Amino acid sequence: MTENYPSPASGHTKKKSLKILCFGDSLTEGYTNWGMIYKPYSATLRNMLENGLNSPNSDEKKNDDGVRGGTGKDVKEWDIEITTKGVSGQLVRDMEKRMRGLYQPPKLYTHIIFLAGTNDLGHRRPSFDILTDIKSTLSIPLATGTKVLLMTIPECGSRATWLDQNRDVVNEGLKEWAGDNEDIEIFDLHAAIPYHSLSDSEQERLWDDGLHFTEAGYEKIGTLLGERILSILQERPGWYD
Repeated sequence: MTENYPSPASGHTKKKSLKILCFGDSLTEGYTNWGMIYKPYSATLRNMLENGLNSPNSDEKKNDDGVRGGTGKDVKEWDIEITTKGVSGQLVRDMEKRMRGLYQPPKLYTHIIFLAGTNDLGHRRPSFDILTDIKSTLSIPLATGTKVLLMTIPECGSRATWLDQNRDVVNEGLKEWAGDNEDIEIFDLHAAIPYHSLSDSEQERLWDDGLHFTEAGYEKIGTLLGERILSILQERPGWYD
């Protein structure tokens, strides 16, 4: 179906809606400073999307899909709503029930950003089980047409062969799943914000306790996620349908 949007000159702009659920564990909740502070990446993400999709400059052109940087003449405003639901310490195997409770009409979401699995790795759960539980949890929103942005599981301060191998298997499985499903995109957090390859100063700036991020770390996640989503929307306009 082709949608026709009035030009800005008419004074009536068709609004598009982004209703995003950020879902996961403590890394979604924004846990830092030993739980004394919570700084979810979603706050920075919202600012990135507002700045990228709703330009304060009415003369700035957006492309035909409402993303800045294009050459289209139609400027489309977006309604952006972000809900953060992270539970510290929760395993993926316990998330399906929580997702069912959250994902009930009329509170449905256009997109879900998912980050979880660190706790499961710490409990030495098999990588196959972690992947199965992630897919079961996300089958709920996917069945309604919701688009999913998967984040890979990041490094941590601890190093062990079994841990690194299991994490790699899960992350590769997530990438393969995203590659096979047009409703799923991937954001490789593991590669974007490493731990062991950073300088000491960068580790201190971005990582809190070797497992969680600092406030600056969560802000960086939000910034990188915003850039990724804006890029997807520009490359794949149908990803918000």
